[in-house]
Amino acid sequence: MGLAGEATDTDSAANPDGPPQEVTSFAERTTSATGKIPAHFYAWFWGLAGVAILLLLVYFWRMDGEQLEILKELCASVVPLGVLTVIVLAVILFGICTATESAAIGALGRCTSR
Repeated sequence: MGLAGEATDTDSAANPDGPPQEVTSFAERTTSATGKIPAHFYAWFWGLAGVAILLLLVYFWRMDGEQLEILKELCASVVPLGVLTVIVLAVILFGICTATESAAIGALGRCTSR
C-alpha cells in the first residue's frame, strides 16, 4: 500500500516505462458515419411528404358536407388541447419555467378554453 502519489509495485509492473500517459486529444480517431445524413434522405423525405399530401387531398376531396362538419368539430375540440400540451412541455424543456409554473400555465389555458 502506498500513499497518494507514491508508486507501488503494481503500478511499476503495469507500466515499466514510467508514469502513465494522459489522453490529451481524441482528434486522432476516425470519424464515424453515425451523425451524417444519408445522400438521398432529402429526396425521399420530400417525395414521401408529397405523396402524403396528395393522399390527404384525395381523402378530403371525397368527403361530403356531414363528414366535413364532423372534422371541423373534432379539430375545434382536440387541437386546442394538443397545442396547450405542446406549450406546457416546451416551456419545461426549454427551461423557461419549472414544472410547477408550467402546470399553472396548463391550468390557466384549460380554464380559458372552455
